[in-house]
Amino acid sequence: MLHYYGMEPPTWKEREMVATLLTTAEAAALLGKTPRRVRQLIESGELLGVRMGRDWFVAPASIATYEARVRRSK
Repeated sequence: MLHYYGMEPPTWKEREMVATLLTTAEAAALLGKTPRRVRQLIESGELLGVRMGRDWFVAPASIATYEARVRRSK
């Protein structure tokens, strides 16, 4: 059972959104980079990331956009 302290439980839409996010380790594996480099890309604005607690999560669409931008710059 989930407990939400000091906040409303998430809506179904919010739950679906979180379920589709990737961890920095998952994003790193897809990009061929380290989790630390993925966090740097989030902080620089090159990847769209969301921080939940102490962890960062990446939107899959952001990875595709980043890869396309990198391919165009070559």
